[in-house]
Amino acid sequence: MPEILAPAGSRDSFEAALAAGADAVYLAMPRFGARAYAANFDLNEMREVIARAHLHGMKVYVTMNTILFEDETEEAFAQAKDLYEAGADALIVQDLGLMHMLKHRLPEMEVHASTQLSVNRPGQMEQLKKLGVTRVVLARECSLKEIESCAAVQDMETEVFVHGALCISYSGQCQFSAVRHGRSGNRGQCAQACRMRYTLEKDGKALDAPGEYLLSPRDLSVLDDLDKLTNAGVDSFKIEGRMKSPLYVYEAVENARLGRRRTREDRLALAAAFSRGFTRGRMMNAQGREFMAMEAGNHQGISIGQVTGGSRSRIRIRLTMPLHQEDGLRFVWEKGSAGGHANFIY
Repeated sequence: MPEILAPAGSRDSFEAALAAGADAVYLAMPRFGARAYAANFDLNEMREVIARAHLHGMKVYVTMNTILFEDETEEAFAQAKDLYEAGADALIVQDLGLMHMLKHRLPEMEVHASTQLSVNRPGQMEQLKKLGVTRVVLARECSLKEIESCAAVQDMETEVFVHGALCISYSGQCQFSAVRHGRSGNRGQCAQACRMRYTLEKDGKALDAPGEYLLSPRDLSVLDDLDKLTNAGVDSFKIEGRMKSPLYVYEAVENARLGRRRTREDRLALAAAFSRGFTRGRMMNAQGREFMAMEAGNHQGISIGQVTGGSRSRIRIRLTMPLHQEDGLRFVWEKGSAGGHANFIY
């Protein structure tokens, strides 16, 4: 059975992954990780987390997957050495120069190639093997056939995203945030430009569109297809989400562990934790509206009913799911949405 690899963007998320039974977690320190705005760990915290994880038989992979500037390489190597001495099970790396340095100066450190390298072909796997890489996190844009081809490479493990956010661009290739906002995704500072509102125009004239979030993909979820990935030879099922809540981490790990055995309640709990709507992605050949969210760029939750009337002070809803005091609510109509909380239920 492939391992279930959970995100741990904070100490609480780490504890949630542990409680849910994840086989491994991935996390980062404040420098050189592709989620600069997560609640990352300093070295002392990292030592504590690694020790606690190993006590429970859980592995810890540390992301150092930004592209490095020349004057950062020695500092990055020093951090890698500290992590090796702290007992980290592997580093997840994008920068080829850092890979080369680790191969020659710290060969005992296991290195995994980040999804930011856009690997989707066996030939790329073979080249990375020469740099001492033992596992590749495949591009999220891979088809099932491409995954099978990469997993067949000898003496190399494959890791595949099975749940979480998708990028509108190819993994590691997006320059949108850097060009539009001066914040590079390859430096861990993505401004999420694809999650913002846009208008559709032709010859300077606005066209009707199915929503305002025209570049926002749905969230990947192939948790009903894990048997296909197991048969393809995948070694690790990865869950995206180092910026998401501990509740999301717990529910995602729980659903991944159950796979096809998930109940309706399990699926609803996962969607309620975080969802832009789910897609099976390019992996399972989802296209068009099956792939794109468009109506929203952030969490949508689950449908609980339909508005049937109301006044200035009250809204009448025909419920199809339970509603509780203080639940978060989003009201959606053809051209927009608004949110709030259920402060009073009559």
